[in-house]
Amino acid sequence: MGFAERLDRVLGEYRSLERRLQLLLQGTGLTVDAWRVLRLLRRSTAVSMKEVLDSTALPPASATRTVDTLVSLDYAFRRSDEQDRRSVQVLITDEGVRALAEVEAALEAEFAEQMEPRTR
Repeated sequence: MGFAERLDRVLGEYRSLERRLQLLLQGTGLTVDAWRVLRLLRRSTAVSMKEVLDSTALPPASATRTVDTLVSLDYAFRRSDEQDRRSVQVLITDEGVRALAEVEAALEAEFAEQMEPRTR
């Protein structure tokens, strides 16, 4: 199998996985991108919008909409950076931590077997 065929196969697998993730996230108010941002927020005390952009590779408008969604769900909040008032930080709320734990438990139950390392 050539490089282009392998790449096509990997991209197809990615799209399939993304569709399954979207189905599992239905009813939570989260998109795949919002779930990824929420995971980023859980790992840090405060995250700048630049860090959101760098970590997710989302376009700026999409990153802003994603954070807006998390704020509207009460999963995150914004505050001004204490050192630089022009910069905005995003932080996860307790509700966001609880929601993320529930979503990840459901994802783990769904995908655990498939994510196990393959032995040859």
